This record gives sequence, C-alpha cells and structure tokens, in this order.
Amino acid sequence: MTVVVAYSADELGRVALEHGLVQARERGTRLLVVNVTRGDAYVDKQFASEEAMAELRQRLADTGVDAEVRQDIVTDVAGGLVEVARGTDLLVVGVRHRSPVGKMLLGSVTQSVLLDADVPVLAVSSPPAAAADAPVVVAYRDDEPGRAALAYAAQEATRSGRRLLLAHVDSGDTDARTVAEDDLVEAVRQLDEQGVAAELVPLRDRDVAGAVQQLVDDRHAGLLVLGVRHRTPVGKMLMGSVAQRLILDLEVPVAAVKPR
Repeated sequence: MTVVVAYSADELGRVALEHGLVQARERGTRLLVVNVTRGDAYVDKQFASEEAMAELRQRLADTGVDAEVRQDIVTDVAGGLVEVARGTDLLVVGVRHRSPVGKMLLGSVTQSVLLDADVPVLAVSSPPAAAADAPVVVAYRDDEPGRAALAYAAQEATRSGRRLLLAHVDSGDTDARTVAEDDLVEAVRQLDEQGVAAELVPLRDRDVAGAVQQLVDDRHAGLLVLGVRHRTPVGKMLMGSVAQRLILDLEVPVAAVKPR
C-alpha cells in the first residue's frame, strides 16, 4: 500500500513530507510524493521547479524509504490530488495555521481535498514532534462520520501501541446528535476486548471545538481523528466550523476520515 504526500516547494510542503516519511516508516509502506500543479510558477504557488524536484529526490534517496516522486500537471489541483490518492492508505497535506486576526478559513484546495478524497487525509501544520506514547484522541458523534472516525482511531492506536481517548462533547444543543453514556461505556468496553487501551472522556461545553482542543492540549495528544462528510452531490457542502477550527488551530496532526 501507499502513503501519498501532497508536496509543494515551501515550508508546508516540507512539513507534509516529514510526516509522510514518518507514516511510511511506521506502516511499512511505500511513499508517493507528488507535486500536483497547474504547471506555471507565476500563477500556481504549488509549482516546484526542476531544482526543487531534484533536491526532493535526493532527500528521499538519503532516507532509504521506498519512495517515488512525480509532478502532475493538471487543470484542477484538488481534483488531481484526490485522483492520485484514490485507493491508497493515506494522503498527507500541509495546512496553514489560522491568521492572527482569526479570520482565515481553509483554502479551497485543502477543503476540496478533505471533502472529496476517498482515503483518510492527515492535515499537518508543524514538524513531527509527538512522543511515542502520546495518545490518540477521537472526537466521537453518533453518526456515520463519527463511527468511521472511531474505527480509524482504533486502528491507529492499535498500530502505534498508543492509548485511545474517546471524547464526546455534549454541547447542550437539542438539535445535535448526543450519545447515551451507557453506549459510550459499551463502546470503550468493546475496544478493550479488541485489545485497544481506551478511555472515555465525556465533556460538556457549548464550544465543541474549544473543548476538544483543550483535551488535546491537556493530555498531550499526538493525533486527533475527526469524522467528516463527503461533499454533497451538488458540490455546495463546506467543511463544518468545528472541523475547520481544529484543523487550523491545532499543532498536532488531524486525520479527517469519511464513511466509505
């Protein structure tokens, strides 16, 4: 199988590359590093020059990882990334932190990839730094994306030998999907039976994103897993505000997972 890195010749591209190398080593898979671009440095910031691509190939050769580098010229960068990643294990993308004035939203390319990719997308903004025992946090909801996120988080915790924190935030919103505590306890029990060291962390806060971020910070988590929905058929669905805030604000990697 394959881990795909969305590469650009800038700091975000280098951050994504380092995380991709970590993921490929941990999973024992090959690495595909792809610069998907419209092919013109004057109009496309994703464009990597021949010199940058040569430096990238040398960097990968020095790691000893089974890696392939390619540059795809496309008319739609997001669509090109989604197509390259189709059927692989994971797509790693770099994202910029929220702007100081707090108004920055996810870029259109990043948002399209997160919504349209048929594989988990790992959004990263800082170089790999998590301790080996840093727990995996999953933000759980009682819906298909929530269950997909839980399944992926359990796999990640099992693969890495880390503890899984199952976080459910009760915002007090009567329109939101809530989960009975007995059901949450049962979910943790089933995880324990599967050999996953899991802990239930019920939270109550009207600020769902803030509560999850505080948990990630307090427990020094190494990964947050979120369930997200596919883009609607008419293509108008945007990334939810909670998911956007967490992806933009957190230092730790955030895995966006969709139901299959």
